[in-house]
Amino acid sequence: MADLQAAADARGPEAWIAAFGRFVPGPHRTADEVGSEVVAHLDTLVRGALQRHVFPLMARGRLPVRATPIENVNERRADIAVPVLALTGGGDAEDNIRSTRELLDLLPRSREVVIPRAGHYPNLEDAESFNSALAEFLRTC
Repeated sequence: MADLQAAADARGPEAWIAAFGRFVPGPHRTADEVGSEVVAHLDTLVRGALQRHVFPLMARGRLPVRATPIENVNERRADIAVPVLALTGGGDAEDNIRSTRELLDLLPRSREVVIPRAGHYPNLEDAESFNSALAEFLRTC
């Protein structure tokens, strides 16, 4: 995250794209282990998002708004009355997995499905398992 913020502060799109790219394999794999099609897809996705959303703001002399953390999650959890499904990759970073489980522990109608061979993008890395888990959740909730 520090690399992403430093690249954003320096307004260096290629540095930001490179920092973002390190999220793709996660901390336990290399990009080669993920698969070239997933890496290429996410590179295209992030370049398109910058082109459509960030560069036009910068051309008008404005900077994108930094992400705002969600506050008061513990207090607001009682407002969540719908079932919640978290589809996580078994190879994602430990802090992402931990924060997901901490939130799910607070939600009585929640469950997690771990897609073992995926990282932060299980929908792209193992679409069949992701879609199957989502379909099962929708059938049962």
